[in-house]
Amino acid sequence: MLRFSYSQLKSPQWRKKVANDLFSLLRKRVPELISEIVIVPNFLQKEVLSALDYYRSKGWKKGIVILPTGTGKTYLSAFDSLKAIGRILFIVHRLDILSQSKEAFERIYPNERLGLLTGEEKYSVENSKVLFASKDTLRNPNIMQSFKQSEFDYIIVDEVHHGQAPSYQSVLQYFNPNFFMLGLTATPDRMDRKDIFEIFDYQKVYEYSLNEAIENGFFSSLHLLRFNGQY
Repeated sequence: MLRFSYSQLKSPQWRKKVANDLFSLLRKRVPELISEIVIVPNFLQKEVLSALDYYRSKGWKKGIVILPTGTGKTYLSAFDSLKAIGRILFIVHRLDILSQSKEAFERIYPNERLGLLTGEEKYSVENSKVLFASKDTLRNPNIMQSFKQSEFDYIIVDEVHHGQAPSYQSVLQYFNPNFFMLGLTATPDRMDRKDIFEIFDYQKVYEYSLNEAIENGFFSSLHLLRFNGQY
């Protein structure tokens, strides 16, 4: 049973989550009630997918994509991962974005098993097509070494600007994906000046600025927040 309040149904902020929760429940429990929904890449995702194909044809095994929040980075990674034959690993920095990422992949992989590996939940870890893992759980030596270094064909590192942290380094240095490792971020510049591009051999696949996103209609409006007298 899912329960929502009237204020949630009225709120644009919550309405999308309500719709996603309902879709996920119906797809899992009564899929016959849902018609086939075809999700296709938007114009930006198509450009990035073409760039990924091009650089892979040049021999790249890893690369970074920089896209503003809200332009579809997770769906982009799901579309691109369809080109891999074997298993897929999606690494998240924060648990609060894990469920959103998993919901996106569920729509692209409706007939595949998706697994979860966090400190609180573990299921389908060994037999899933796509495994979603928190980096804090994955970096545990016993857990990490339970996987072969070539266990995954495709690895996606969300919020890769955290990649220079020691907690990430052990994970990124251990795994050796057969097909590709994709780093996703909206903010490549770290406050501590550490270079995240070094991890990916300075291979930037694509960058799309916030101004470009605004000009192309990804954001209908922007709101300034005032804090302690400053914007």
